[in-house]
Amino acid sequence: MAASGAKRKLTAVFVTDVAGYSRLMNDNPDATLATLAAYREIFSAHIEKFQGRVVNAPGDSILAEFDSVVDAVDSAVEIQRELAGRNRELPDDRRMDFRIGVNLGDVLVKEGELFGDGVNIAARLESLAEPGGICISRPVYDQIKSRSKQDWEYLGEQLVKNIPEPVRAYQLVSIPEGGGPRGQDSYGTVSQQELTMELPDKPSIAVLPFDTMSSDKEQMYFADGFVEDIITEISKFRWFDVIARNSSFTYKETKVDVRQVSRELGVHYVLEGSVRNISDRVRINAQLIDAVSGNHIWAERFDSPLESLFDLQDDIVSRIAGSIQPELYSAEVTRAKRKDQENLDVWNYAVRCRWHVTRVTREDNAEALRLIEKALELDPEHALSLAFLAYYHLTSLFFGWSGNPGESISKANEAAARAMGLEENNPWVQCAMGMTLFVAKEPDRAIAHFRKAIDLNPNFAIAYGYLSLSSAHAGMPKEAIEAGKKAVRLSPHDPEMIHFCIGLGTACFVSRDLEEALLWARKAIEVRPDALAGHRLLAATLALMDRVEDAKQAVEGLLALRPGMTVTAVRNAIHFKHPADSDLYAENLLKAGLPG
Repeated sequence: MAASGAKRKLTAVFVTDVAGYSRLMNDNPDATLATLAAYREIFSAHIEKFQGRVVNAPGDSILAEFDSVVDAVDSAVEIQRELAGRNRELPDDRRMDFRIGVNLGDVLVKEGELFGDGVNIAARLESLAEPGGICISRPVYDQIKSRSKQDWEYLGEQLVKNIPEPVRAYQLVSIPEGGGPRGQDSYGTVSQQELTMELPDKPSIAVLPFDTMSSDKEQMYFADGFVEDIITEISKFRWFDVIARNSSFTYKETKVDVRQVSRELGVHYVLEGSVRNISDRVRINAQLIDAVSGNHIWAERFDSPLESLFDLQDDIVSRIAGSIQPELYSAEVTRAKRKDQENLDVWNYAVRCRWHVTRVTREDNAEALRLIEKALELDPEHALSLAFLAYYHLTSLFFGWSGNPGESISKANEAAARAMGLEENNPWVQCAMGMTLFVAKEPDRAIAHFRKAIDLNPNFAIAYGYLSLSSAHAGMPKEAIEAGKKAVRLSPHDPEMIHFCIGLGTACFVSRDLEEALLWARKAIEVRPDALAGHRLLAATLALMDRVEDAKQAVEGLLALRPGMTVTAVRNAIHFKHPADSDLYAENLLKAGLPG
């Protein structure tokens, strides 16, 4: 029941404020207030034009309501279009960008003011919007989707402050002039909504690349290596979801809003900072941020002699764990402590090698080999470097860079076996051995190694991706799909996404979930147009769907990459455990027009 003198109603609620208002006021308060007054007139005019009512306008904020959801959204679009034009006339540091949130919800009205969750959700949507952007709730989207001339992108379910249930949010998307809808390729449409990262139930974190106070490349490598080790150590906590470095490092040298990172990676928390290496000392500035709200949890500066680097890493890991979930962290921190103190020079070569290896390009693979050889000169029994040596040979094999595939397999097996003999409790070592066995067409043994890697590091995205790939070819589609989706969740921008997609797509293909198989085949081609596996899977899937003409087009793409490819060659290369799966794949490639 409403309070005395108040009534309830369903209305469209419009909330806006200025992005970076405090900075603008601090830099030039008079100019800021003048711009704000002029821009308020634009808001008032458009709100009135679309039959809305300004309820309140404290500070840099405006709260308005509309009887029509369509009018509320059209008003917001017109306002942002006009403000963008006005901003182009201002210097970059004086531009004033507003965020707008629109919600359709139940409100309490008293003396002309609006109260309740309907208003609160609109305010939270406004905080999710990009500067100059618009964010709307699912009830609003449902009302406008058939009428709107705009394109809206689904942001997933957002956990927002003081609202008990997740809010399904959409943001306005600007389509580039002359471009088609987002996610479209030559073989059809890949639904971005199906690949949206949602916030998990348990704590999740992305560690962004730390800034360096120098343009010196060696310092950049040092900073990246330090951050990669932080990611590795945090990943040992089973009660965290930790985004893989391959995805978090896509933000390197990019200025981003942590709330954008939260939406794109599906994380609650972000760790960011800087590294400065001066002679024999290192200075680390680190800050942990609640990425959903943008609030800082803690920030601290760490100074340490260079020889105490690993103790410093342990200290930062402990602080992160303790800040996110104190009741659980003590035992896990103790278990996750680094057991060995690696030679710093070998460590430097190894982390630089890891950076190049995971970029998965021909040039980076060659540079990785050079660095591996340097590391092994210093320590011939450095297990991680041996694992990367195996990985180098396997990557050369997978992407057609090897001049002698048989020799590559032999050398990968030799390096992986040596690494296993030295440090079998290293997840990279387990993955190197697993992939070597997968190539040798022993998927069951490969699966055991990937499971061991995951047991050692429950957040190791690559291990989940490889497990998906092996399980799909071993005739275990349910397990493959579960592992593949976990890999995508942990590393949605991974350079090895091709393997995740092929694992998921193959699992869907053998279980006859052909629409999903088609989705992942297209995604595989999108992320690695030069990889044969995506084109093979696409052709076989389309043929099985009786879309023969489309399948023939996919075969043309395959043959353009590898002239002379035949079904017999594919049979020799693929790794299906069960003959029925292999036959199904080969028969549909024949149906698609691939020569026998």
